[in-house]
Amino acid sequence: KLRQVFNQGVAEYLAAGIMASRYIGGIYHRRDHLGDPGGRAPFRVVEADKQRAALDFLIER
Repeated sequence: KLRQVFNQGVAEYLAAGIMASRYIGGIYHRRDHLGDPGGRAPFRVVEADKQRAALDFLIER
């Protein structure tokens, strides 16, 4: 039981790091198509403040 709890904790820690790392130098993508009403740009850069926050999160941990 203790091993399961430990492994789950490590897995959650790893998942948080992976999710945060996607914000650094990342982009948001959308599945809008040309001609869609209210269509948006397909790609948008992650805002600089979110990238810095993600980097700080990774450095602190």
